[in-house]
This record gives sequence, structure tokens and C-alpha cells, in this order.
Amino acid sequence: MKRGIRFVLMTAVMMAIVMLSTGCGGIFDSLFSSSGTGSGNGTTPVKKLETPKVQRYGCVLMWDEIKDATSYEVKGSNGFNKSVTKTYCAPSLPSDNRYTVKAMCENGMSEPSSEMSLFDPTKRYSSFMEIVLENNKEYTISSSIDQVYVSGTGEDCSIVVNERDSDLHIKLDNVTMVSKERVSCIGAYGEEIDQNYTVIIEVIGKNTLTSKDVVSVPVQPAKNTEKDGTQGYYGGNGLRLPNIVIIGDGTLKCTGGQGGTGGQGADSGGGGLFDGFLKGYGYGGTGGSGGSGIKCSKLFLSMKGDGKVESFGGAGGSGGVPGSNGSVGTGWLGSITWDQAHGHAGIDGIAVRGTAYVISGMCNF
Repeated sequence: MKRGIRFVLMTAVMMAIVMLSTGCGGIFDSLFSSSGTGSGNGTTPVKKLETPKVQRYGCVLMWDEIKDATSYEVKGSNGFNKSVTKTYCAPSLPSDNRYTVKAMCENGMSEPSSEMSLFDPTKRYSSFMEIVLENNKEYTISSSIDQVYVSGTGEDCSIVVNERDSDLHIKLDNVTMVSKERVSCIGAYGEEIDQNYTVIIEVIGKNTLTSKDVVSVPVQPAKNTEKDGTQGYYGGNGLRLPNIVIIGDGTLKCTGGQGGTGGQGADSGGGGLFDGFLKGYGYGGTGGSGGSGIKCSKLFLSMKGDGKVESFGGAGGSGGVPGSNGSVGTGWLGSITWDQAHGHAGIDGIAVRGTAYVISGMCNF
């Protein structure tokens, strides 16, 4: 009995000492707190993610994937709020809206990105241009133009977008355009890969952009030069621009032109000993590559309703034939190998040469 009383008293003294040293709740924290990686109170610490660096492509926001993020919160200054799992978004577009992106995960988030405004194609800009297509005409859009309205039908016509630093809005309203061979229907001036602007193409009704198949053939090298035929000409593209966003509820069909036939090799034969007697013929040239339906760095589809985009590449051109075998000195050997001296066919064009992102709408490419 005395031993039991002594044990109880000793236990009470020990508990009193612990309570005085750790506070009244310390004993319970010590006994019942989680043994995880929390801060001592059993909670999981908040994880801080890297802040997204947002880029603008016309009316689309895009950012690099953030490590450990499972979604991204896109907010606008006028109340837009959307959670997405991909690294791009085409939000609603009040002209005065400014957007931020925040990376999210189950137990953490990033700081919001810097605010980004977007090009608003619903707004009417003062620098406006109208094009009604006619046959055999080339139209130029200067860098001072922000919006272009295109309508009508035209053959052997094209639109060239001059070099610029700002985005551009082109509205296609039931357009049927066929460009000349080797020419894009709507294309950038210079190399599109060296430029950074975005063209927002809004489609209304049914629209087709077709580059003609190449029929021109390179000039044959002079006789007895033994030169091979030149490669065939490349087909043109339906669209060739740095970056493209396609919006609207209409349809757009883009078709690249077929590449041209490779040139014929040089003929051989005739003349004196050193002028043709021992000269061989030239091989046929390789066919030209087919054009792309759409050629760009980045393509975004953000369409409404029944909006749809179709794109088709042109076929590669046929290989050229070798030159005629008329040399007395080498003719016997040339006749054996002549059939193997045809040029290779060109490379087929592809539907979209670039990276495509489908946000909304239908596509066939």
C-alpha cells in the first residue's frame, strides 16, 4: 500500500516538473504530436513554387511548365478566374483586362506572375485596312496597321505582312484565295522564324487558302558540262507567319502547293575528243519539297461553336531525268546506268510545320 502511494506521488511530481518546463500544453504536444516533417504542431508546411514567366501570343497567355505544379490559376483584373492544367490559356477579353498566372499544387503555390495585357480582337482599332481580293494582285500590310478585313475571291494573288514588332488581327470573311506557284497566300516578309509577332486570324463563314502547284522547271545545264540537274522549286504555303492564333466560328482550309519537278541533267555527245567524246551526261535533279498548309513557330486554335481548321501539305515534286546520252566514248557505260540516274522525288509538305495547341474548336491536320 505504501509502495503504491509512493509511486503515485513520484509520478505526480514528474508531471508537474514537465508542465512547468514546457507549458501546460507541452505534455500533450510531446505525447500526441505528429512525428512528420511539420513545424512541430503536426501541420504540413506550405510549399512555395517557382513563379511562372508569362508570354503573350496575341490573345493567348503561355508560360513554361513549373516543377511540382498540378494546375495554374489564371486571374483577370475584371473578375476572370480559371484553373487550367495546361501551360496556356485564352481568357475572355475585356480590353482593359490584365492577367496574372499562379502555379498551384496540393500544399502550396507560387507568387502571381507579372500582369500581362492581351490584344483584343473585339475592339475596333484606328489603324484599319480593308482588302477586297482581285486576280493578279499582291497586297502589303505595313507595320502601322493593326487590323485588316479581307473578303472576296482572287487567283494569283497574295498578302504580304511587312516586318513588325506588334501583333496583327486579320479577319477573313468568306475568302477564296489562290496564290501563284511558290508563293504563300498570306506570308511574312522575310524569314518568319526570325520574327516574334503574332497574327490573330478570325474566320467568318467558309475560307480557303491554296498555293498553286509548281509547274516551272529549272533550266537545264549546258551540254557536255556533266552537271546534274538543279533541285525543283519548293511549293508555297497557305499561311506562313511567325505565330498564329485562329479564332471565330467559321471554317478555314489551308493547302500547300506541290513541289516542282527536278531539273534535267546536262546532255552529252558530239564535238571533238575533249568537247564531248569523253563527256558523260548529268544526273536528274531532286524534286522540290511540297509546301505546308500552315507554317509557323506556334499555332493556337481558340474557336467557337462549329469553328474548324483543316490543313494539308503539298506533295513533293518528281525527280528530274538525266541528260541524254550521246557520247560515243562513254555511251556504252552511260546506257547501262542511265535508268539509275534519275533524281529523287522531293519531300512531301506537312499540314502544320510548327507546334500546334488546340484550346477549343475542331481541327483536321
